[in-house]
Amino acid sequence: MDTKNKWILVVDDEPLNRLLISKYLQKNGLYTLEASDGLEALKITGQSYFDAVIMDIRMPGMDGIIATRRIKRSYPHLPVIAYTAEPPEYYLESGNPAPFDCILQKPFDRDTFIATLEHYLEQQEKSLMDGMDRLGVKEAK
Repeated sequence: MDTKNKWILVVDDEPLNRLLISKYLQKNGLYTLEASDGLEALKITGQSYFDAVIMDIRMPGMDGIIATRRIKRSYPHLPVIAYTAEPPEYYLESGNPAPFDCILQKPFDRDTFIATLEHYLEQQEKSLMDGMDRLGVKEAK
């Protein structure tokens, strides 16, 4: 998949985690913007377009679960990939399932991380193209 011109929002309260993830994404041809908590992520997604969000789950203030639920209200097709130290089943089996498209457990393999992100970026692009087709919008040649 061509990842050029794809914007990813990286949300984590730990500055080093944000930096490492952002640098890795940038090395893979993606553009990044960072948010230090869920509230800042809400503000940024309301002001800019993103192709995906990488979201830490446990953060002080507004955590990743609440932030993602609010983001998904406005942008239901925006892929949100969460990461956490807990097993993903912890969030998926609760009585109130997490709103994420995918949950990766830390530490995660970089190749798996990029493959997962590319999968969701492809899905979103296909969804956008299908929507344009339904509206009768033709792709420029």
